[in-house]
Amino acid sequence: MSSAKDYILKIEPTIDVNDEEAIKSTNILKFSLYHRKQSLLFRLKPLLMMLSLTLSVVFLILRRNSIFQLHQLDVFSLIILLLIMISFSSIQEPSDSLTIIKGVGAQLDSTKLWSFQNSNTFIPINNMIDLVIHEGFHGYGQVIFYLCFLCKSNLTDNEENDYDSNNEKNDNNEIIKIVFKEFLPRKDVLLKVRKLSRKVLFDEAQRYSARVIDENNQPEHII
Repeated sequence: MSSAKDYILKIEPTIDVNDEEAIKSTNILKFSLYHRKQSLLFRLKPLLMMLSLTLSVVFLILRRNSIFQLHQLDVFSLIILLLIMISFSSIQEPSDSLTIIKGVGAQLDSTKLWSFQNSNTFIPINNMIDLVIHEGFHGYGQVIFYLCFLCKSNLTDNEENDYDSNNEKNDNNEIIKIVFKEFLPRKDVLLKVRKLSRKVLFDEAQRYSARVIDENNQPEHII
């Protein structure tokens, strides 16, 4: 059974998928996915931060007034308390985003609950072949749709053979880069994002557009 996938899609700037004039005049378009219901830990962040800060201040006041003597164990406890407060400050709202820059490329960003888990990938437009929706298996045999960029490989033939034989993972040489890989939204969201993204990126309705350089070093478009 598929998951609820109750997400909010935010498009900046706000644009109608059928407004051709607005799309043509748009140079940067950002799609962001959020959970409709925020996680409990994120909602409690202000309270946790306030509690940690209060305990730290009380701890320091007691020491300053010499109400009790600070021992090694107390110092260790204070350090742990400060580390916990720093950890709470890194809590953020999870999101997946795709930023399209006309004529330049696309930026994929994944924001997780803890800031140190964030990841981002930039895909130059010259490395793109197409933006497509694929069907695949996820989790325990669940069939899903996912949006991905098909990219050119930067490896030579010999390097590709070594890469395949060693089964090494290198994000810079992946020919398939999944969009919204943490959230994996439903097909209706993917269709809207794909349609707008391709119009802004390639400024045309063809299946794909790849730029190459001919023998005279003149750019050509292959459709």
